Amino acid sequence: MYLIKIQDALDRLDFDNTPAIQHVVENSVAHATEEMVGVLRTEFDRGVVTDLFYNDLSFKEGVAFTTQLRLNRGFLDLGQPYTIRAAATRLALPKSTAKDLRDEPDGSGDDLTIVDAEKGLVVIRDIDLSNLYIEVRYTSGFNVDGDEALLFDQTEVPSWLKEAAFLQTNVLVRHNPVLASHFEGDNTTAELVLSKDRAIQSRIRYHPEYLNPVM
Repeated sequence: MYLIKIQDALDRLDFDNTPAIQHVVENSVAHATEEMVGVLRTEFDRGVVTDLFYNDLSFKEGVAFTTQLRLNRGFLDLGQPYTIRAAATRLALPKSTAKDLRDEPDGSGDDLTIVDAEKGLVVIRDIDLSNLYIEVRYTSGFNVDGDEALLFDQTEVPSWLKEAAFLQTNVLVRHNPVLASHFEGDNTTAELVLSKDRAIQSRIRYHPEYLNPVM
């Protein structure tokens, strides 16, 4: 799958669209997309996901409890139904007696959850979930483009992610022996790497203080 259009990459790289060059750029875009998966620690394919947590890490400040969860995936679609439920056992989670933390869990009418959709982070506040199982069910990832089967829908992919994927594609292309002569004397590769790192630095899903799913 591709995070960016092959033709857009060719245009920005200012290459002729020969079969050999197109093949190199296609491979570079595909590898750049996979590298973004690894760096950001999330898949991009669209899907409904269920994450299970065991909460042994709630913390209390004064009289308020806070529980922090790092989902298996980022790029949540909050326009689709999602649930956050808690119960004393895993088997109890599907039952109606499980606490739905997005459905007036304290009777106040307030949603006690805060969700960072892009990073896939959930904060649950003002309720003691110590030693409970928590299940989060959500939709994440990007749809496939309607015209290109290997391309993610470009209206859904954030601009910063497309730019990071292009910068990494540019770096990979420069290391390909087929195009080595095209970049002879060009010393901007290190600058491209720095630009790519800056584009994604604040987006990396590394939060050791958050609970990770047990499955």
